[in-house]
Amino acid sequence: QEMAGFIESHGLGSQPLAAHSETTTSALAPYLNHPLWYPGIEEYGTFGMWDKKFDAGLDVPYPDAVKRARKHFSGRSDLLILLNVEIPNPATEGLSLVHQTNVPVFEHTDERFWLYRPSAR
Repeated sequence: QEMAGFIESHGLGSQPLAAHSETTTSALAPYLNHPLWYPGIEEYGTFGMWDKKFDAGLDVPYPDAVKRARKHFSGRSDLLILLNVEIPNPATEGLSLVHQTNVPVFEHTDERFWLYRPSAR
């Protein structure tokens, strides 16, 4: 809820949002006014089907998810990438941090989110 609130309150809700991994980032879906694009399965959605395609999407590491998002949204300068892992040095991967959640989520460390914007390359 915290990340979705940031996205909406900062006028980012209409920008394309690539979200990885689907199991955790789909938690934002009820709070947003459009579906997310999941790089792991390369489809738009809100909540996924827990099938073979979904399972394969979970095996996609975040660097590959970022590459897929860049390819899918090539030519778009307004792409946002939502991850549930912190990138140690985003600039080396051509990303800049827009926002990270701050509300503690107790023992569920995979339920923190980082929102990135691709830098011009």
